[in-house]
Amino acid sequence: MIARTRKVICPPARILAAQPGLASQDLGNADHNGRGTINDLTATATAPDPAPSAQEVGCGGGGSTQWTVVNPVVTVTGANLTITQNGVIVFCRNYTGDGTGTAC
Repeated sequence: MIARTRKVICPPARILAAQPGLASQDLGNADHNGRGTINDLTATATAPDPAPSAQEVGCGGGGSTQWTVVNPVVTVTGANLTITQNGVIVFCRNYTGDGTGTAC
């Protein structure tokens, strides 16, 4: 006898927030000459931990236990860049997925 498994994908009815990625970088001597450079600053958003239940993402209704969340996909849709000097915000931009930045 050969046992078969069948994968069925339930498109989520609800999108849940991921864990945000955070990064920090010192801009060096920017307070004396007014210039600072951001080099290779990256942050990685991660899937919620613990992973959401199938019910939380809207698969299978309120009481169904037939679905399991496996390998949640994290999609970054925006970013925020805030630069502070001595605890005061001196620059702030919110960026969308297409790279467009707007003032905070």
